[in-house]
Amino acid sequence: MEYHMNTLNCVGFKIHPRYQGIPLTDGRIIKVAQIAGKMGMPVIIDCLPSRGSMRISDMLPLLIDEIAMSCSKTPIIMAHMGGHRVLDGLIVAKKPLMYLRMFLQL
Repeated sequence: MEYHMNTLNCVGFKIHPRYQGIPLTDGRIIKVAQIAGKMGMPVIIDCLPSRGSMRISDMLPLLIDEIAMSCSKTPIIMAHMGGHRVLDGLIVAKKPLMYLRMFLQL
């Protein structure tokens, strides 16, 4: 991560579970988010459950809430407003340093 930040002028990190094949419950996501927070960088997390092999239950906005609780110094952007669980996404987005990316495609 430091290489990407220092050499490639990276300004944040995107976690895309559907394409990376990791559920939001994977502990590596919290580790990446914590490191990003220490570096002063935001993390955008995709939580749209369609078009992939992930189970819907592995992509819920409430799981991003768990990540946010473990990474209280990391700005987190929830992509796709929580997918089909928009209301859950809105509730989770009330937390400090939590933001919504308003593009939603079902």
